[in-house]
Amino acid sequence: MTLEAIKYENDTLEILDQLLLPGEHKYIPISSVEDGWKAIKLMQVRGAPAIAIVGCLSLAVELKKTSFSSKEELSKFIEEKLNYLVTSRPTAVNMGKAAKKFIQKSESLTTNSKFTLQDMLKRIVTAIEEMLPNDISVNKTLSKYGADHILQLFNDEPVDILTHCNTGSLATAGYGTALGVIRTLHERKKLLHVYCTETRPYNQGARLTAYEHVYEKMPATLICDSMVSTLMDRRGVSAVIVGADRVVVNGDTANKIGTYQLAIAAKHHDIPFYVACPTTTFDPHLETGKDIHIEERPHEEMTHFNGVSVAAPGINCWNPAFDVTPASLITGGIVTEFGVFKPSELAEKLVPIVMSLHLEDPDHVNTGPDPSLSIVEELPLTRHQHRAPTPKYGSVSKDPKIDRCKSGLDLKTMWVEIGLILVEILTACADGLTMEGCENGWTFHKHLCYQLNSDPYGTLTHGEAIAVCMAKGADLTSVWGKKERDFIAQELLSTSKEESAWIGLRQDYRGNKYVWTWSDGSPADEASWKYGNTDDFTGLCGILRTDGTEDLRNCTDPLRTFICKKNLKMWYVVSDVFENAYRDEDFSVEPQKLLFERVWPPKVEFINDYLKHLAKTTVSKETDCAYKCFRANACRAFSVQCIVNWNCEKYDCEVYRPNAF
Repeated sequence: MTLEAIKYENDTLEILDQLLLPGEHKYIPISSVEDGWKAIKLMQVRGAPAIAIVGCLSLAVELKKTSFSSKEELSKFIEEKLNYLVTSRPTAVNMGKAAKKFIQKSESLTTNSKFTLQDMLKRIVTAIEEMLPNDISVNKTLSKYGADHILQLFNDEPVDILTHCNTGSLATAGYGTALGVIRTLHERKKLLHVYCTETRPYNQGARLTAYEHVYEKMPATLICDSMVSTLMDRRGVSAVIVGADRVVVNGDTANKIGTYQLAIAAKHHDIPFYVACPTTTFDPHLETGKDIHIEERPHEEMTHFNGVSVAAPGINCWNPAFDVTPASLITGGIVTEFGVFKPSELAEKLVPIVMSLHLEDPDHVNTGPDPSLSIVEELPLTRHQHRAPTPKYGSVSKDPKIDRCKSGLDLKTMWVEIGLILVEILTACADGLTMEGCENGWTFHKHLCYQLNSDPYGTLTHGEAIAVCMAKGADLTSVWGKKERDFIAQELLSTSKEESAWIGLRQDYRGNKYVWTWSDGSPADEASWKYGNTDDFTGLCGILRTDGTEDLRNCTDPLRTFICKKNLKMWYVVSDVFENAYRDEDFSVEPQKLLFERVWPPKVEFINDYLKHLAKTTVSKETDCAYKCFRANACRAFSVQCIVNWNCEKYDCEVYRPNAF
C-alpha cells in the first residue's frame, strides 16, 4: 500500500508532517490558508504537485467556513488568498499555475449571470477537490510511459535506477513522478535495484525517499550526494530519473539542488538521464532556464542538524534550494502524462498541448490525460502523431506554394473566422475586459496593462513579488524610459500609501558575469551604465519611488507594494487565425503574438478594420522590431527559414505606431 501524504475527507484536510519523518509518522490539520502557507514554507509538505494541491485544498477548507455577501466579494477573497499562497515557495511553478487557473475561473463565474453565489462557490470548491484524484491519475499515466520507455531501451530486461530528492507519494497526491516510474518498474518485477541520494542539505532522500523504499519493500540503497560518480563508475546504473519543479520551453529543468551535477556525471558515463513531471510543471512562458527564479533557503539548513550547530560559527553560507539542468544533459527524455519527449521536441509537440489546456479555456481544470492526445504509442515518434489539437475555428487548407515569410492569408477563407473572433472579443469586453483590452483591475497604457499590488497579508521580497506577478500571467514591471516611469509613478504609485514599490530590475548571471536585466529576461541597458555591471552578485533589486526616481534595495528586504505588467489579453483570440494557416509550419509560439500584441488599437470600434488589415499584413522589419522593443533582445520572423539579422536599433519604441490601415 502506497503512503498517503494528503488526507482530505469530510471537508477536513490533514497532511503528513514530513519534517518528523522518518522518526515519527504524524498527521497535522490544515484549517486555513494561513496553515497551508506555513506548511509549504516550512516544508512540512513539499514537492511541486503536492504544494499546489495542499495550497488549493487549504483554500477550499477556508471557503467552506466563510460567508460571502456577493460573487465579487468571493472572487476578491479567492484572488488574494491564492496570490498569498504563491509567495510560499516561488520556484515550483505548479502553485502559481493553479492560482492563475482558479483566479480566472472565479472571474469568469463572477461575470456570468447564470451562476448564483452558491453555484460559484460550489464550482470552485469542486474543481479544487478534483485535484487530488486527478493528480494520482496523471502520475500513474506518466509512470507507465516512463517505465515503458526505459524497458524498451533495455530490451525489457530488469534495470538499476538512480534517483534524487523525493518524488514519490510524499511529494504528490499519492503515487509519484520519478519515484512513480520506479514504483511501476518494481510492480512489474523489472527493478533490480534503486539507489537514492541523501539530498543535502535537507536530506529529503535519506528521510523521505528511503522511507518510501522501505515502506514498499523495494530493493534500495542510500548513498551520499558525493558518491554518485563513483557509483556510476564502479557499480553502474541503467538510468537516472529525477523529478522537476519547473520545465521551460527549451527543456531546461529546475529541480532540487544537486540535480545538475547528477546530469553531468550521467552524461560522462553515457547513462540516460530522465526528468519525470506532469504538464502542470511545464512553463510555456519561459524560454530558457536563465529566466527561472531560484529560491534561497535559510543558512541554518546547512549549519545545523536537529537544532545543533555542525559548522564553524560565523562562516558564510550560500543555500540555493534548486539548480537548473541544461536541456542538453537530459539525454533520456522528459516523461509526462502525454508521453516521453526529447527536450528539443517540447516547443513543437508539448507547447501546443499545454497551450490548448491552459490558455484557450481559462476555466479548464486538468482532469488527467485525454487518451486521444497520447503521442507515444510507438517509437520512433512521427511528426503526424504530435500535431497540435485542431484550433477552435477550423483549419485553413494549406497552400504548398505559400510564402512562409508572409502571412499571405486568403481573405475569402477568413471572413467566418474574423466574424467569430469579433463576437468573442466583444463578448470578452462585456465579461471582464476594459474597452482598451486590459482585464478589469488593470490600467491601460501604450498597448500594455499595469496593476498596482499591495500585499494584504504583509510584505514580499523581490523574488516573491515576481512569483505573484507570474501567477497573474504577468511580469514584475520593466521601465523603458521616462514616459513609462512617469506613468507608473503618477497614475499608479500616487494612489498607494507606500513610498516605493518593487519593479523588475535584478541581476542575472550571463556570460560569466552579472548583468542587469528585467524580470522578463530583457536587458536593462540603462541600469548597466547607471549602477554598473560587476562580476559579483550585489543582492540588490530595483524599486521605483512615488517621486519617479529609481533606486536599489536588498532583494530580500520586505516591501508591501509592487507593479505587474502584461500584454493585452486580446491576442489569445486572434492567434487562432494564424495557427489555422500555419499549423503545419515550423514556428515558435511567440511569433503568433508578434503581429498583434504590440499594435493592438486602443479602441474597440477599430477592431473590424484592424483585423482586415492584420489579415493582409506582411511580417516585416517594422513589426519584428516593434516586438523587440517590448520583449526580447533579438529579432524574430514568422518561420525559422526567415530569421535574419536585422538592424532593429533605429526603431524608437516610444513613438512606434502601426501602419495606417
